[in-house]
Amino acid sequence: MTNESSRSHGSRSAKCAFHVATLIGASALAIVSASASAQDASSGASESVAANNEAANDIVVTGSRIARRDFAADSPIVTVGAGALEARGDVTLEAKLNQLPQFVPGATAYANNIAGSGQATLNLRGLGPSRNLVLLDGQRLQPSSASLAIDINTLPAILIDNVEIISGGASAVYGSDAISGVVNFKLKRNFNGLQLDAQHSLTGKGDGATRDYSLLAGTKLFGGRGHLMVAGEYYQRDTVKTGSRDFYSRAFSQGGSNSASNTLPTGTYTPTASNLPNGAVVNSVFATYGAVGSAIPAATILGFNNDGSLFTDNNGIRNFRSGSAATGYSARGNVLYYDPNVEVDLLAPMTRYSGFARLDYEVSDNIDAYVQGSYTNYTTVNNGSGTLAQGNTALSVPVTNPFIPADLATILASRTQPNANFTVVKRFTDAGRRIVEHENDVYQITAGLRGRLPGMDLSWELFGSHGETIVHDRITGGAVTMTAARTLLNARDGGRSICEGGLNVFGNQPISADCINYLTAETDSRTRLTQDNIEGNVQGALFDLPAGEVRFAAGGNYRRQGYKFTADPLLIPNPPEVIGFNSAASSQGSTSVVEGYAELLVPLLADLPLIRKLELDAAYRYSHYNITGGVSAYKADINWEVARGLRLRGGYQRAVRAPNVGELFQGGLVNYSNLGSAPSGGDPCDVRSAYRTGANAAQVRSLCIAQGVPQNVIDTYSANYTQVPGTTTGSKALSPETADTYTIGAVIDSPFQGSALLRGMTLSVDYYNISIKDAIGTITGPTMVANCFNANGSNPNYAQSSVYCQNIVRNADGTIFNLNQPYLNLGGYKTSGIDAQFDWRIPLEAVGFGGNPGDLLLNVVVNKLETFKIQNLPGAAYIDLAGTIGSGNTYVPWRVNTTLTYQADDWSLGVRWRHLSALRDYTSITTPSAVLLGVGAYNTVDLFGRVAVTDGFELRGGIDNLTDREPPVVGGRLGNTDAGTYDPLGRRFYIAARAKF
Repeated sequence: MTNESSRSHGSRSAKCAFHVATLIGASALAIVSASASAQDASSGASESVAANNEAANDIVVTGSRIARRDFAADSPIVTVGAGALEARGDVTLEAKLNQLPQFVPGATAYANNIAGSGQATLNLRGLGPSRNLVLLDGQRLQPSSASLAIDINTLPAILIDNVEIISGGASAVYGSDAISGVVNFKLKRNFNGLQLDAQHSLTGKGDGATRDYSLLAGTKLFGGRGHLMVAGEYYQRDTVKTGSRDFYSRAFSQGGSNSASNTLPTGTYTPTASNLPNGAVVNSVFATYGAVGSAIPAATILGFNNDGSLFTDNNGIRNFRSGSAATGYSARGNVLYYDPNVEVDLLAPMTRYSGFARLDYEVSDNIDAYVQGSYTNYTTVNNGSGTLAQGNTALSVPVTNPFIPADLATILASRTQPNANFTVVKRFTDAGRRIVEHENDVYQITAGLRGRLPGMDLSWELFGSHGETIVHDRITGGAVTMTAARTLLNARDGGRSICEGGLNVFGNQPISADCINYLTAETDSRTRLTQDNIEGNVQGALFDLPAGEVRFAAGGNYRRQGYKFTADPLLIPNPPEVIGFNSAASSQGSTSVVEGYAELLVPLLADLPLIRKLELDAAYRYSHYNITGGVSAYKADINWEVARGLRLRGGYQRAVRAPNVGELFQGGLVNYSNLGSAPSGGDPCDVRSAYRTGANAAQVRSLCIAQGVPQNVIDTYSANYTQVPGTTTGSKALSPETADTYTIGAVIDSPFQGSALLRGMTLSVDYYNISIKDAIGTITGPTMVANCFNANGSNPNYAQSSVYCQNIVRNADGTIFNLNQPYLNLGGYKTSGIDAQFDWRIPLEAVGFGGNPGDLLLNVVVNKLETFKIQNLPGAAYIDLAGTIGSGNTYVPWRVNTTLTYQADDWSLGVRWRHLSALRDYTSITTPSAVLLGVGAYNTVDLFGRVAVTDGFELRGGIDNLTDREPPVVGGRLGNTDAGTYDPLGRRFYIAARAKF
């Protein structure tokens, strides 16, 4: 088999390498680590017209701009063949690639909530989608969000020949954003004929169907001097309801769903600390329900039964009537919860159309021209449960409202200020689900010239590209407006004269269609991103040294990126008009950069004892940004071939990432952070919290008072919510972040070349260490709250002056109003680990089978995560998250993919085993006094096969998650999991067909 230490010579070896990569891919998402197949398509500028000629068989692999023969990568590179991408039931590229140990899931199809973008991103090493660069044939793609992350939904899947992944900094070669590495999608080239692909899939529950139809056509033009290739794709994905999976549906009934919310459809009255009711009156009302002798504090939150009676929402459930047998309610200890999962989708539906065209034309023997364009339109629909009127959008109700139940009116009249408005918190389930439709239009046009200088080993390329992304985020359902709600609540007749029936918020009362139309609105916010890029490159040979040829690459580019976000007027904050949706302020800005780079390959020694070849690859890039100034990136890699079959490699890279347009210019964008529930989560000031009952309870109490929790309610204060708003803002004071990456590894071919059975073995092992300084980001809500209250020793004096505490803003009643989350140059990241891969091709004839028995292909890919440390602020201690789950990402210590495939001439059959090791919960770091349960080891098995029915017709199919393995429970909370890392859908079947003409 082809492996990374093999040498490619000419088109014959290129075809062999591609064939083997396809076979291995069909066996597993199989990876040819750091191997470089000779291909027509080379990365970036090094491609040339002569690349198709016998005289020029140079190779370019991701991570270098230098084309050369007899090439093996100095940096650890993973190559995924087209067959690998086809050997899974998932159609989307992000789902296929997220199976690789190098990736931690970014945005996925399961990131379905009203704040989701519907986009699919890649996240190398768990360092974030903005820190890995995604390329198409070595050129930058059009970004799809203000973070400049690439949405790989926009890539034409039928055109992908293979994917090369370099993990570790590559900024010296490619520029900003390549902190954690590069994912380079390489397209098919010079395709002639017609190819039709179709794939259908369905879950074992009969839902979640996907349909994918694509076409690829190519033909020669202008007497063979030109070539045209076009492709088109239609993809459609059905939704999956959360309630359709036992993992979620049984969770709430057993008292465990993490999404459980205390914002109830019945509505609740939250007493104001400065205007509490008389406790004796409260108790006298509840005495009529049979609660004799029970002391109910005056600050107790009260809920509304449909019959006008009341129940206590904390301090023990009393008199909850209307919902006691209703779907979605559950009593947990002292609090009543509602399960919003009964209303939402697990899998976001999507419809996508995409097209691609490329024209190549041979201007002369040494100059080629090309132009290519791509366009993608896709729509996803995200949803949430009914609108939540809570916090700064809670309802203010006058005491003149005619729907106020008599018992509540008695309690309100006992307040110090009996005529004052009072606050009602409510979930508007009868107004319908909150629905946001995300429509994305993305196009990019690239045109260029490339060629070779006659009589010289020197190639060049000059190209320019323009791209544009338009994203419409439309609220199409469930958007209750403050003005309409306020008008109905303040009307003397409760709004009956305005819309049929008016608005009764006391209990889970129905709302007429007429009033829903009056209450709700639709919005449309628009994001526009543009990218213009002009780039020129040259590469070739300089001179010869005793050990070989010195080669170089050099070039420069200009890039401008523009951003404009136009918020719908109803969503502009302070306060927002629409209840229950993320508000945002309009913003805009642009950045530009001028860059220049040079790369040099120097053969140091050759043909010596223990040094068959020793070479140095060094590069330097200088970039000047219009806002943040100049930065440098550089690298030095060593490739040491000790002997045939044994190669050592290693290097150092300084990578940089300049702040993107979102981080620089983002206006106030409100998102909601899930703090969880007491005792291990939630507001630390809650009397049920582990913070209030631990050894430092007195200091926590004092800090809560200093922060704004009223002293008269501090000892009965309950924060009955799981989410709090946080406002993210950009800053032009940001500096670029820098990273240092070290790698060292070895590649070993089987020493048993004389044995047909054993000679097909290869092993690669690589250690990586990435350290990022001045990391740009925001402090997450859970981290900010926990660190304010001295999690991990972050505020030992429990001082309100702590930077964490200063960004927590509370309401007059003590509840959290907002978390200020500006973009900052925070501390940093440090991660290290080991990648290993073992491949073994076993010819069955070598073990006694006669005829043409075929081969067994074994592929094992392993990642061992050693450390993943985060420093929240400069000078603060690093926190090692390796081996934990629950902080927003999952840091699995051991990821293992193993595949065994039987490969015959016309058919193949394989089995794939995926293993993720056990994890401890994140609370083992943040709240050691209240540690939640961790996650056990997780294993899934897939089956797949292929048969060539005729020379031009092929069928493929398989079963993913053969054993219907459920996802594990995260944090000991039933119904809570990581749907990006673990499979929430269960068993899935797929079948695909391909016809070539």
